[in-house]
Amino acid sequence: MRWSALLACLAVIPYETDAVPLSKDADLIADLPGLTFTPTFKQYSGYLSGSPGNHLHYWLVEAQSQPQWAPLVLWLNGGPGCSSLSGFFTEHGPFHPSSDGMSLVENVNSWNKAANVLYLESPHDVGFSYRDSKTYQSDNYFNDDKTAMDNAHALQDFFQKFPEYQNRDFYITGESYGGVYVPTLTSLVIQMIKSGTLPNVELVGMAVGNGMLSLQQQTNSAVDLLYYRGMIGKQQFDSLKSCCLDDDIQPLTYCNFYQFVQSDEYGNIMPKNSSNSPKFTECGEMVTSLAMDDVWATANDVYNSYQDCYNFTSLSSGGLQGEAGRRTWKTVMGSNRMRQIVQQNDDLAAIFSTGSNPFIDQGSLFNANSTDAMGGFACYMDSATQTYLSLQQTRKALHIPDFVQPWVDCNMDINSKYYHQQNHDMTPVFQNIIGSGYKLKMLIYNGDVDMACNFLGDEWFIENLASLYNFTILSDRYAWNYTWGSFLPQLGGYVKSWNYNQISLDLLTVKGGGHFVPTDRPGPALQMFYNFLYTGNYNISIPYSLNPQPLLQQFLAPPQPSFTRKQADRVWTLPGVTYELNFKQYSGYLNGVTGNYLHYWLLESQTNPQTDPLVLWLNGGPGCSSLMGLLSELGPFHPNPDGITLFENVYSWNKAANMLFLESPRNVGFSIQNLTLNPDDVYNDEKTAYDSMLALKDFLNVYPEYNGRPFFITG
Repeated sequence: MRWSALLACLAVIPYETDAVPLSKDADLIADLPGLTFTPTFKQYSGYLSGSPGNHLHYWLVEAQSQPQWAPLVLWLNGGPGCSSLSGFFTEHGPFHPSSDGMSLVENVNSWNKAANVLYLESPHDVGFSYRDSKTYQSDNYFNDDKTAMDNAHALQDFFQKFPEYQNRDFYITGESYGGVYVPTLTSLVIQMIKSGTLPNVELVGMAVGNGMLSLQQQTNSAVDLLYYRGMIGKQQFDSLKSCCLDDDIQPLTYCNFYQFVQSDEYGNIMPKNSSNSPKFTECGEMVTSLAMDDVWATANDVYNSYQDCYNFTSLSSGGLQGEAGRRTWKTVMGSNRMRQIVQQNDDLAAIFSTGSNPFIDQGSLFNANSTDAMGGFACYMDSATQTYLSLQQTRKALHIPDFVQPWVDCNMDINSKYYHQQNHDMTPVFQNIIGSGYKLKMLIYNGDVDMACNFLGDEWFIENLASLYNFTILSDRYAWNYTWGSFLPQLGGYVKSWNYNQISLDLLTVKGGGHFVPTDRPGPALQMFYNFLYTGNYNISIPYSLNPQPLLQQFLAPPQPSFTRKQADRVWTLPGVTYELNFKQYSGYLNGVTGNYLHYWLLESQTNPQTDPLVLWLNGGPGCSSLMGLLSELGPFHPNPDGITLFENVYSWNKAANMLFLESPRNVGFSIQNLTLNPDDVYNDEKTAYDSMLALKDFLNVYPEYNGRPFFITG
């Protein structure tokens, strides 16, 4: 009844706005502070009118290719009370903030490669959205109906301001509490389209990521997932067995633990008390402890069980004291979304390509903020986003009035005090959509390592819905693959598909993704998004380049110091040397025949390196290394019995000459052969001599000071 009344209300009330309509040109973003590259697309930021007095901030980024044809996609973050600009900056928008929040770098997996994406901050007082409380009465009462109504009015305003998107494919998408926002708005928009109050709008589909579709299913599934992910012990899990009505309940078989708890209008669960059944009360306390405390108040990240960010102080569940404590901790966790970091090194020089051996600072590549290696965005992203959006230059570029509140990720007063949740079970809303007879495609996707809105609870919800309507299975659950460029495919997740009359429905998981799928798995998320919009086959690779745009001049790294090959080959320290050296030494590679790289070690004379002769030393075998001569015969060091330290050879030949030790032929000692460039597998005296001669010529190019110096060949 509630939804029917709401739909009817909006259908008959004409849209009115208290704002003077502005041309979209006034909202065009001319420049953004700290942007490190030149975007290939237009973007707009401004306000859309919701219900009278409410002004919802939007940011539209046009598609990077063919924006005049690409679909329009609305994105809504959840909370409730969290800003969609978090999705923009930390998930799938075209920019990510730098760690200090002062500049923006490119997100090559941005969703606006596939679509025009509209980010809407909703409801009012979230992000940069606001209510005109000077003209209109203050309003601190929020609920699902009012949010849907506000968003619908904002869409009416948007399609008036941007008429080019009329009669264009349109999608409504979001995540988390967007599991409520997206279907409620979708149902409302369908009714408006059918009633004529939203003309020329071609709603094609909706997508929900890690959505809060059923508090009951999330509660019941959380208990099983905690056990099978190793987060609670067998004794705890078995203690709940007596709470299931069926004594034969098997692992991961559905048990309605939710019957022992109750929920408030803020989405928190607490035990039901029963004076007639102490066992009932005990079950309620156990379910609350597991499904609430052990999900939200844990040393694990509730949004990604297997993610490690090292900037977070955990609180054990023992620290929660009653309902108020649980609500406080859930609120705190909602505003501390720990994330991942990526360190990419895609363009290492080929070490042996020129005979040089460039130094690579491996320590600088170590990622101390996260253990992830799949391209997830950095743990610092939330604070960096807030820093960037707090800059006065940023607010000015986005056309934010000075009187509007500072931007924060989530308005926690709305989340924990003022938002009254109406839809802890989204089944009636989905029934309205299905019953409308409107043609629509749906995608319900989940990162499979989230606990806040886990995949199993959403799977149970969708399976129950499919069973209720006897949906036709188009494809049973199968693995889909993510393919990046020319690399081999890797498992992206799993998907199952149904249809029913005018409805098509895909239930999809993203392997390794947490609550914020595009954050943790940006590549697979973009492939999923593209195929939902265009193909329906999630195995198809994206047709877009992932090469970043060139950096602007002022953001280019300072040029790396150039080193000669001689400088690059300088040996500065040797492990285990037990005395102070009085000579320079060099180690590296010399070019022989194409594809052959002969290792050398040069030890300058201890007496007069500028004038003393050059002596080449070759060990024999054939096939034995000249480093044996260096370390066991005539070099300046000998190894101690431990094989770890070196002591001085007082009879070293480099007291009289500059000594060059050459490992020859190829594949002797540290010398190598590139079989692609040189597949030769024949060794003989002539080839060895020729290879060594070419290496000597290369040596004199690198060390021209030895040209014209007395030279001896020994071995």
